[in-house]
Amino acid sequence: MRKSERKQLKKALREDSLNLFGEIIVKLREKEDLSQEDLAYDCGMDRSSMSKIETGRNAPSIITLFHLAQGLNTKPSVILAMFEEKMLKEKVEIPKGEG
Repeated sequence: MRKSERKQLKKALREDSLNLFGEIIVKLREKEDLSQEDLAYDCGMDRSSMSKIETGRNAPSIITLFHLAQGLNTKPSVILAMFEEKMLKEKVEIPKGEG
């Protein structure tokens, strides 16, 4: 596989994984009957940042994961377990770091 093809595949895998993570956040937020704005406020961020996480356009930091878990009345480990389960179910490879 050529370098350009590997780079394109890595980008697609990253986008797929971020979209799946965002779907989990939306599901948990709706379960808690929170608006996107309410959750963003509870996490100390603005609604547009929350939107970017939920739509897979932004990867949350580990600190943001903890804030999300607190705002969603759950633990980071629960979110990560849901993410791992969804990744395996969807057969999405976890992308390796950039480089």
